[in-house]
Amino acid sequence: MNAYDRGKGETIASRVPEGIQDWPVERVATDAGDLWFPLDDLVMREHARNSGQWDPAVGQVLLDAAKNRSDGLFIDVGANVGYFSCLLSKRYPALRTLAFEPQPKMSALLQLNVWPHGDRVRVHSCALGEKRGVIGLRSSRNNLGDTRGVDEQEVDMLAPCISLDALYPELQADLVKIDVQGYELQVLRGMAGVIARSPEIRIVVEFSPELLRAEHIDPLQALDAYRAFGLRVLMVGNGTLQELNNNEIMRYCSSAGPSGQVDLLLSRA
Repeated sequence: MNAYDRGKGETIASRVPEGIQDWPVERVATDAGDLWFPLDDLVMREHARNSGQWDPAVGQVLLDAAKNRSDGLFIDVGANVGYFSCLLSKRYPALRTLAFEPQPKMSALLQLNVWPHGDRVRVHSCALGEKRGVIGLRSSRNNLGDTRGVDEQEVDMLAPCISLDALYPELQADLVKIDVQGYELQVLRGMAGVIARSPEIRIVVEFSPELLRAEHIDPLQALDAYRAFGLRVLMVGNGTLQELNNNEIMRYCSSAGPSGQVDLLLSRA
């Protein structure tokens, strides 16, 4: 039995969540299969309904990266309703997935959306970070994918948080996607052991200078920290990967305005 199978008794297995009938949802046909979205999500749901996809550039990078590890392990951090978990599971039936989503409404739909893939996808209704604790969350009103950790006296919701290394002390992974609204560096620090044990790991991470600054993290220091793990930093373009220096990445983000961001592939290869 490996670390994925063993866990530590903290995993939340795929099951039909209670209370999901209390708010309206819509089934949307996508290239990842039919997925359920909450009606009050006007961003990802609208885009998926109109295009049948979500972030195809990232999707293609993940699919390509998993091609030679089709029976490996994918870790989906900030899984939302499970688009990428389902996309990779549909393409690679032998792939195993650990999916993490702390937002209660999205986590409930995630569990149902991955249900057709059976126990190959294991859902965790918690956040990943550097240490074990409880974090406050706040979601944007019409964009539930924009759920952020907040350090305030009054918050919208609470979620358990744990480091991946604490949850799975012996885990090795092939592919990781992290989209956690500026909390990416904390997630990576909490999985330093996984990175060290996984010589061919590839990590797709959202890089937003604005969101990092909101977490009191210097974006340039974040890029340096990624490289300190022994990983190359490549910018995900439209069908391309470019290895740029820190200033070039920052200029690219700035060219898109104050909220400009980019997806990065962190890889040893």
